[in-house]
Amino acid sequence: MPVRFSPDGMLDVATDASDLPFSSDGKVALSGAMTRCTNLHLDRQGVASTRKGSTRLSDAAVGTPVHRLVEMGGARYAFGGTQIYRNGASLGVSGLTSAKWSAIKYNAYNVVTQSIFALNGTDRKRITGSTVAEWGIAAPTVAPTLVGKINGHAYTQGWELSSGHATAESSYQWGTTSGNYQISYDWEADITTNSSDSATYRNFWYFELATDYSVSGQRIGVKYTYCRKSGTTLECESNPSGAAYIEAETGIYATWTASSDSQVTHVRLYRTLFSGTAFYYSHEVAIGTVSDNLDVPDASLGTEVATDHDRPPLGTVVAGPDFNGYCFIAKDNLLYFCKPNQPEYWPALYYVEVAAPQETLKGLSLFNGQVYALTGRDIYLNQGTGYQSFFPLRQSAATGAVGQDGILAVRGAGLLHVGTDGVWAFSGASDDNITNANFRPVFEGTTIQGIDGRVLANMGNCWLLSFHGKLYFGFPGGSATYPSEVIVIDFGTKKVVHYDYGIAFSAVCVDDTNDRILAGDTSGYVWVLEDATVTTDNSVAISWDWQTGEASDQVRMFFPRSAKYDVTVGGTATAQVLLDGSSVQSHTLTGSRVVTKRLVTGNNGKRLQSRIYGTGAVDIWAVELD
Repeated sequence: MPVRFSPDGMLDVATDASDLPFSSDGKVALSGAMTRCTNLHLDRQGVASTRKGSTRLSDAAVGTPVHRLVEMGGARYAFGGTQIYRNGASLGVSGLTSAKWSAIKYNAYNVVTQSIFALNGTDRKRITGSTVAEWGIAAPTVAPTLVGKINGHAYTQGWELSSGHATAESSYQWGTTSGNYQISYDWEADITTNSSDSATYRNFWYFELATDYSVSGQRIGVKYTYCRKSGTTLECESNPSGAAYIEAETGIYATWTASSDSQVTHVRLYRTLFSGTAFYYSHEVAIGTVSDNLDVPDASLGTEVATDHDRPPLGTVVAGPDFNGYCFIAKDNLLYFCKPNQPEYWPALYYVEVAAPQETLKGLSLFNGQVYALTGRDIYLNQGTGYQSFFPLRQSAATGAVGQDGILAVRGAGLLHVGTDGVWAFSGASDDNITNANFRPVFEGTTIQGIDGRVLANMGNCWLLSFHGKLYFGFPGGSATYPSEVIVIDFGTKKVVHYDYGIAFSAVCVDDTNDRILAGDTSGYVWVLEDATVTTDNSVAISWDWQTGEASDQVRMFFPRSAKYDVTVGGTATAQVLLDGSSVQSHTLTGSRVVTKRLVTGNNGKRLQSRIYGTGAVDIWAVELD
């Protein structure tokens, strides 16, 4: 009975080739099972075709390795080595750490322009267009310096006062050329002493005593903040400085320390009421000025200064926003979250302890509108709707994740996460290994049927990506550090194929604007994968390989005499007839669907199969051995 093989079944390297399924229509034995399907896609039912090509972009190589790729507004951002690049050009940031980055795209409720918020455990950056700034604004570290209110009149010799302004118990400032200092005195009692001071030339200001500061014996406190404004909109403000105090009746002239952060556009000043403890907004001053009077009356003071504008923690993973506008950061065993809709404000107490201190959170993912935190062995749902209601709940998952890039939530498929033994799909009710049945030996470290066994020590570099209804799973095989092997699973048909690009990709992302996959290789180049406009890998013909399961009969022998190949070849192709695992006949294939009978020399065996391999474009419909 003739045996017909076609590529309409499943790729399976875990099952013995002779145990793969066969059927019969009474005239022909039929099998669609495959033991190899490398660099071929199965998008059309019953046909295996060369996968789409890839293109290396013309950008110069960026820092290596490429740690992260993000597309925003049609521009591609690459985090490589110690630099950040936009469309291949360095953004000129120095002093960064060469480490894996994690990033989200978001903007605060009062900010129109979207930004990338990224961190790597040491650095925290906000990227908008071609500008890289700190993520959040650090609070001033130096308290302001306060003296009595300066009215602006200066005298350079001796002691003089404008007529009518000297009153008992008044407080005045005087100074030397090396700095200002303040004295309080009773004018009538001490004028002789002060006038006979050995310093002949002094700077002297007189003070116009304001009503707000005329209460004797009480103090007023002052703090200041750094902030970023866009026009009249306050986008971000730091926590306040430490406080400085002065006697209330003197008036207030404040001097502060300028910020070294280039994103800061203004300084905001806050003061208390008489002997008060709360600090209220007085006014703001554009950068370039480091001193000013605080003469805003009590009735005109604004809101109380915020003290919950902490910068994000130095975590390793960021995710968000969720449906309430919270963003999340994993650091050690803790899960931090920002103020809702305000990704630059991370109050110090906004965190929950997810796991034991001995465990580390490997990654985060939003799934069904809620955030999940994964350790190496567990999955935790952070249930709740906000501050004081978030609570981690351990899930009944079989395993956790090896790294952040190996975590991906896909609607309809579940929360996908990579363990040391392949890809798992967590649905909330179950956790199933979706690669185990077909690729178990590979994830036990065995190289089989052209697929290199995984490198256990480097599984933390695995990545998952969803694009056009398919899951792309990259893992390091053989001796690779970064993913060199790619398994592609069609979510609709459940069919699986294997891709081998001949190089390792350390980072991938979906370019939504241009509808394509971007990938960064370990040499620092950025590629477009699954590029339907090309049929090569950067002008190099794609090598492909297809092999069937085995027709097996332990009682009867196979005596193949001829072969027919329903194949269209645009490059090179060689077909083999295999008996008991060894090739007994090879045929060179050319043309389009030329099904001429090819003779096979006399041989026999208990297991019969076919293999076709080559380069360039190919479409494989069927092979029939008789």
